Amino acid sequence: MATKAFLRVSTLEQDTEKNKIDILQFANQHRLGNVEFVEEHVSGTKDYKKRKLGALLDSMTSGDVLIVPELSRIARSITQILEVIKVTKDKGITLYSLKENFNNSE
Repeated sequence: MATKAFLRVSTLEQDTEKNKIDILQFANQHRLGNVEFVEEHVSGTKDYKKRKLGALLDSMTSGDVLIVPELSRIARSITQILEVIKVTKDKGITLYSLKENFNNSE
């Protein structure tokens, strides 16, 4: 099992440090092991398949965990967010979104 966290910001001025702390605390509370962070500076309107998120999802396998600070960090469109949720569910990846207190395994 690998635990990965995806952090996306739209501008270089935005900071991911608070999100990293929140994710590490969550991972510790749930005993998810070491967290590998994948960070991206890109607009959420760009198709997730053409961003680091697409490559990350391709590399993950059943039993892995993906943590995001909030669903809007995945994409700006509801359609793409739902598609990513479906991809994780179909591949057996547990997706946690901290802000919404969401996980796709419930």
